Amino acid sequence: MNSRVERIDFHGLRAWWLAVGEAASVVITAQGAQVVSWTSADGREQLFLSSRSRFAAEAAIRGGIPVVFPQFAATGPLPRHGFARTADWELAGTAANGARASVVFHLHDNDSTRGLRPASFCAEIEVQLGVSSLRVALSVSNTGDAAFAFSAALHTYLRVTDIEAAFIDRLHGCAYRHGVAGDTLATQADQRLRIFGEVDRIYLDAPPTALLHDGANALAITRANFPQTVVWNPGAQRSAMLDDMEPDGWRSMLCVEAALIDPMVTLEPGGSWTGWQRLEACDP
Repeated sequence: MNSRVERIDFHGLRAWWLAVGEAASVVITAQGAQVVSWTSADGREQLFLSSRSRFAAEAAIRGGIPVVFPQFAATGPLPRHGFARTADWELAGTAANGARASVVFHLHDNDSTRGLRPASFCAEIEVQLGVSSLRVALSVSNTGDAAFAFSAALHTYLRVTDIEAAFIDRLHGCAYRHGVAGDTLATQADQRLRIFGEVDRIYLDAPPTALLHDGANALAITRANFPQTVVWNPGAQRSAMLDDMEPDGWRSMLCVEAALIDPMVTLEPGGSWTGWQRLEACDP
């Protein structure tokens, strides 16, 4: 099977296009080391990307798979979701071997990051494309002489045909913190999680694999070394308030995120951590 890797321009940003076989492909921008498109072997675009995204230096891209590091949301003093998603990452390598294609990006501490947080680190994103799967791995190493703590997430925006017809399996009985309801604790009572408005849940004990059903299509969403799963949709009212989201964009997306929020990971000098998320098209 043929696989390719090419350097391209994506809305004015440096990016790389990976392909496997006739239809499977992925696009990753150097800014944020962010996957912005994933087409599976059936030709279906699996990721949501807002047409109102700002494709500009140091601007967050609304959609795809933003890399959240070293802070989740507004849980600390850094910019929301940290600085990694708007930083310029360095290409570290590419590979195209038959039924796999991959690309690796690095982000090292610099004057800009140290001005926000005095820590010496190397973060790595590895994106691996298969015929029917996409695997994104985040690794963090402490390259300095002092310990530091961080949180992280792969903020995955999945594309759905109609959010009110889609549902997630395998969360029944799982505990979650409900951000929309004032961060209260609750338990998933229904067998299927359906979305009919704004939802912001941090599942604390979800199984490693969840299933997203979208009509005749389904995705298996598997995480490793990320202890939490976040499910987020802004709903109609909040979507209309986001200037980089179409007013009805909430109907076409659902974030299912591999997350490391609480407790944070502390890396001693020379220490390292790796977590990953795999998306795989499967039978409903």
